[in-house]
Amino acid sequence: MTEAVRQHELRNGQMLTIQVAEPPFPKFEDKVACWWSNVADSLLAGEFREALKTPYYIGEIDGDVAGYMVLMVPADSPEIGLVEFVITVEEQRRKGVSSALMGALVADFVSSGGLALYLCTTNPHAGQLYERHGFRYHIGDGMRCLAPSASDFDDSFFARGGEGCVRSAHWGDVPKAAALFNHRSPNWMIKDDLTDCFRDTRFESHCINLLKRIEGDRGVCCVLENEARRVVGLAAAERRNNVHEQHVARMSFRIAPAYTDQTGDLLSAVQEGAAEIGISCLETRAAACDLDYQSLVETAGFDYQAMLPDRFQVDGRSEDIVLYSRFLDNAAPVPRTVADYYGGRKEWQSDRVCGQVKPESTADRGRLLFEKYSFGENERSKLNADGHLILPGLLTTDSRELLTNALVHIESKNPWGGTTGHEVGRFAAEYSRYLESLIGHPQMRELARRVLGEDIRFDHCVALNRAGGNSGSTWHSHEYSDDDISLGFVRIFFYINGFEAGDANLKVVPGSHHCRDPKVRAESDDELRSKWIKDRLHPHTQQPLEIEQLSTPPGSVVLMWTHAVHGVNPRKEESDTRWMVVFAYRNPGCPSVARWITPAFERKRINGAEGLMSLY
Repeated sequence: MTEAVRQHELRNGQMLTIQVAEPPFPKFEDKVACWWSNVADSLLAGEFREALKTPYYIGEIDGDVAGYMVLMVPADSPEIGLVEFVITVEEQRRKGVSSALMGALVADFVSSGGLALYLCTTNPHAGQLYERHGFRYHIGDGMRCLAPSASDFDDSFFARGGEGCVRSAHWGDVPKAAALFNHRSPNWMIKDDLTDCFRDTRFESHCINLLKRIEGDRGVCCVLENEARRVVGLAAAERRNNVHEQHVARMSFRIAPAYTDQTGDLLSAVQEGAAEIGISCLETRAAACDLDYQSLVETAGFDYQAMLPDRFQVDGRSEDIVLYSRFLDNAAPVPRTVADYYGGRKEWQSDRVCGQVKPESTADRGRLLFEKYSFGENERSKLNADGHLILPGLLTTDSRELLTNALVHIESKNPWGGTTGHEVGRFAAEYSRYLESLIGHPQMRELARRVLGEDIRFDHCVALNRAGGNSGSTWHSHEYSDDDISLGFVRIFFYINGFEAGDANLKVVPGSHHCRDPKVRAESDDELRSKWIKDRLHPHTQQPLEIEQLSTPPGSVVLMWTHAVHGVNPRKEESDTRWMVVFAYRNPGCPSVARWITPAFERKRINGAEGLMSLY
């Protein structure tokens, strides 16, 4: 499309023919360019026209192109524009070609209702030219030209103008985003983390690059637009580009101060879009000095993860970085396999390898948690009759080593110090990646489902190590669905180095779980015998209930119904630490007072634990 032709006399007396043409334009397709290589073909083919107008101001002398520049304005609003691709062919320079084109462009922009034009330059001669046409230095190497009617632009343009509406970003938002990100408020050090744009950096082609990078399923970008069609907020999330972190995305956002109350709406839209494409974890970071950014992400449900010291050097001083993350529920499956990534083995290669070498065994020792074991009708009957079942030596040698290392780490954190109810030992899986990984481990899920059936939930993971001289544990039982026996609750004890009777050993009362009494408490064996056990009979055998002292070899696993009465003897002074951790699973259907899971951990995406972390 080509608009009316204008004539302009240059300094040397030659006539410059100015034409305004919007792609696609066959006449000029070989004579002008788009410098943004990642979108050049699309822009010159006119593919952005529905959302973004890109008229080229083209100057010709005697039929030859002498120079050109492009104006980019949203198709739905004339208020904000970008000036790009300013060039004068070398033999036509110093005649006033660019000045004539810029004059025409600025005049057209203002007469159409334009308020603010943005461009950038690193050329001092070009800077002088732009100054003559009303541009002033703004942010970084950027310049801005305000229309005469927009002298109060900085104070009025992003003022509250009705409720904002969230929608997906499109190419027409590129100029609007430039106005938002080139405004000095909010004065955050990190302006846009995804494009490495900071407080003193102008924002321009950054938006083009970002929208291009997140095309398809690689990310999501949303804007908050007010009633005047001004973009007053923008948030984007970009997927990590590797197979092992494709469920993770880096997120960044910017919002006008007058609209911070709608930050939650904007970020919720990004979260929904991210979950739809298989992103289950969003990460964002802030400079430690940007307290209002941190407050906004915390209010939106993001959890503090870490402080990285001295990551920024600013004006000769250091600045820390704060990391936040949020885990998303109901995310779609991740879309790619290792073959989809650079360096990953392709399917045809796998087929050839399978024909040449023995495939890796699924019984890889580093992946197995348990040795082979049996849990059939005999084992189920014994568990149901006694309330506990010992699976001796079930843990593999490798898993024992990994469990010991994890529990040593937990023990180093004073696991039972601090505020009651918030101890590290009570939330052990949240402080150990290995313990966390076992929640959804295939063999752990299989064992829990053999005991409880298919519909299970993870309840807690508690470290119960007993060092030499430990006093043990008094007799007790636990509650869960006391009146509904259809809902089960099983504790799975891992005794890494086993135990001997009389030395931090587990002691039980076989059959006690049938009483479903959650309030059993006794300081000693004698007290239990004289009070709670007295006159009670096993419901299956009709024999009196009795205390049984257990012993297990290293690597043993003990299954126990939650209502089973049990205790632990003291650890001998001369004995080393008895390492033990318990994982609990249950059938959902009622509250669990023993459910020790922080909200952040419940939302966390744990491999294999999908559907296991919620209460119901």
